[in-house]
Amino acid sequence: MSTKRRRLLGFLGTTLFILGLLGYTGLYIESQKIEASRVTLPFVGLTPVPVDVGDVLPPELTAVAGIVIDYDSGSVLFEKNANTYYPPASTTKLITALVVLDVYSPESELTIGEIPPVSGSVLGIRSGEVYRVQDLLDALLITSANDVALAFATAYPGGSTVFVEDMNKKAAALGLQDSVFSNPAGFDFGMHHSTAIDLAKIARAAWEAPALRTAMSTRHKLITDRAGNKRHELVSTNMLLHEDNSVLGGKTGTTEKAGEVLILLENRLGHTILAVVLGSTDRYSDTTALIDWLYENYTWLQPTPPHLPKAE
Repeated sequence: MSTKRRRLLGFLGTTLFILGLLGYTGLYIESQKIEASRVTLPFVGLTPVPVDVGDVLPPELTAVAGIVIDYDSGSVLFEKNANTYYPPASTTKLITALVVLDVYSPESELTIGEIPPVSGSVLGIRSGEVYRVQDLLDALLITSANDVALAFATAYPGGSTVFVEDMNKKAAALGLQDSVFSNPAGFDFGMHHSTAIDLAKIARAAWEAPALRTAMSTRHKLITDRAGNKRHELVSTNMLLHEDNSVLGGKTGTTEKAGEVLILLENRLGHTILAVVLGSTDRYSDTTALIDWLYENYTWLQPTPPHLPKAE
């Protein structure tokens, strides 16, 4: 090998070594920046934990089942037959609404098709009318309109049968263990049941969806069809939402088999709880007594991470 060629190879080798060293240095510096950013992230406080500090027993309820959960920590504060099957009545419409949002955006439009005659609470929609989906969701959850539930199922891609199938798929996706749905309105027929704990999971998923949270928390609303020919005044079926400013929202349900059902979200002293009662003969008294007892007997404590000194 000639001297000139050896010098050229030596130069190339030195150049590659320097480039590699620079690349390694750059990677090292970048990795240190990443580590520094991790170290200097602001401290995020832990969620306050509810602690039972009272010695008063929970109130006697007419409800055959129920559960109360601290919304932020997920702690169960009360339960009664929480895993036992019961008809959910119109609280079914929360999972109906979740399925609707998987296909339609709130601002899209829906043309009402042919729907079968339906009893109970209805909006009075007619075939051929066009509504904004958000307005129909409001009617579904504020006034618990059965005809709207059927209209959503009828218009769904694949029709009512596929809609009910997707309701049960949604239940599985939410981790529900004991819920089966046979219709979108909550009627007492077929295999149609849920549990207090499953309804709490459904309610939480619905509350996290802005379009549904709006409907669950609205007391009064006026909606019209897109042509402006039909006007509908919506008034919430949830009486506690009208009477108590600490109530954030919820959903009611009533059928002969289910009795009175109520899902309620309430916030007092900065703490939100989610309550469910099933099979009640006086859902509002049951829920009010239960929530009053809870806030009187629980306090929320801020946990201290093990690496920090405890607050004096």
